Amino acid sequence: MVDDDSGLFRREAVEAPAREGNVLDNPPPWTASLFWLLFAAIAVGLLYLTFGTISEYAEGPAIIRLEGRTQITAAAPGTIRRVYVDSSRPVAAGQLLLDLNAAQEDAELHRIDAEIEAQTVLLLQDLDDGDARQSLVRLRAQRRYAAERRRERSVYSPVNGVAGDVLLREGQYVQPGEHLLTVQSGDQRGTVLAFLPGRYRPLLQPGMALRLEPAGHKYSYQELQLAWVGDDVLGEQEVRRSLPSTLADTPPVPRPSIIVRATLPPSERTPDGLSYDFMSGGRPCLYHEGMQATAAVRVQREPILLRLIPALKAILENRHGD
Repeated sequence: MVDDDSGLFRREAVEAPAREGNVLDNPPPWTASLFWLLFAAIAVGLLYLTFGTISEYAEGPAIIRLEGRTQITAAAPGTIRRVYVDSSRPVAAGQLLLDLNAAQEDAELHRIDAEIEAQTVLLLQDLDDGDARQSLVRLRAQRRYAAERRRERSVYSPVNGVAGDVLLREGQYVQPGEHLLTVQSGDQRGTVLAFLPGRYRPLLQPGMALRLEPAGHKYSYQELQLAWVGDDVLGEQEVRRSLPSTLADTPPVPRPSIIVRATLPPSERTPDGLSYDFMSGGRPCLYHEGMQATAAVRVQREPILLRLIPALKAILENRHGD
């Protein structure tokens, strides 16, 4: 028996008979569920890395071009008396769009008509009156000229289409040749010119899908199709020279760039007859000449595992080449 009480263990513990027991095992009940949950998450992650894919997009700025636009200008100076058309409304060829103040022209027509009537009465009284006959010939020529001047005070649509933004107001003074409004022909649509990074040229082909997002209208996507892909990779100055002078400084083009083109689909109409090209926040919107946008074309798709481990991709390509 050990009598030394100065040891590390108590005497009672040392003298107690040896007994074997189990290791304490009392885990909480949720640990098993957590283990299987972690196992399932790891399995799903591995499957996603093995079979999931990631896409690469060629993305760049774009410009809307509306080739079917007809610019209507003032043929004569004057003050706008009345505007008969609203923005985004359909118009027909020959439809009256607006009138200029024509008081002077109307007075001139009334004067000539009165003289024609007087000379006609004189000629009917004496059919041999040569002066009255010559006066009628002269007055009819004057009336044709006055009627043409009166017609210049009214502006008509030359084509069927949709009126653009009507920013005119009654009482506004216009000069000859001044832009009045634009009519977008209904049988012609615009195009999208997109400027994508030049390194993607080998991967771009006509027929590929192009996703268009108008500037200022986030997530208002429109799916188009590439109609044409440029052959050459161009520098910034070459790209800007290919655009009209009014749009040359509009897009911040990448350097170098490849130019691609897609055709816009026809406009649609709301139940009340309002034309629109796309919806933004539940509201109908129209494309306009020179409007900026962002274009994206998916050029390739590959498994996530190959993207994470480029060496594996090289090994598979070499094996395929052999």
